[in-house]
Amino acid sequence: MVVNDNLVGNRLKALRLAKGYTQEDVGKIISRPPQNIYKYEKGVITNIPLDIIQQLADLYGVSPAYICGWTDSKSDIERIADVYNSLPDNSKKQFMNFLDVLQENTKLKKGE
Repeated sequence: MVVNDNLVGNRLKALRLAKGYTQEDVGKIISRPPQNIYKYEKGVITNIPLDIIQQLADLYGVSPAYICGWTDSKSDIERIADVYNSLPDNSKKQFMNFLDVLQENTKLKKGE
């Protein structure tokens, strides 16, 4: 298995380029100097503050878990689909029932 030493940085750069942003653009949006964006992407700064990871995830429309390399699913929807697709057929109905119960509980808490 090949380990990518700069998975987070590579993902940040790919996401930035996919959105058509420059490092300067991203820096302005998240109120950080463009040099920090460069350092995040190059792996110079590896301990990126959680609030910055969340801002970048929101900006790029992905989950913080994707940026950090904890999942290959870019969004929660993709992650749910990955889990569902990995289940045996007899467990898929249980999974969907669980989602229905969760949705109903959320409605009750909101008073809908």
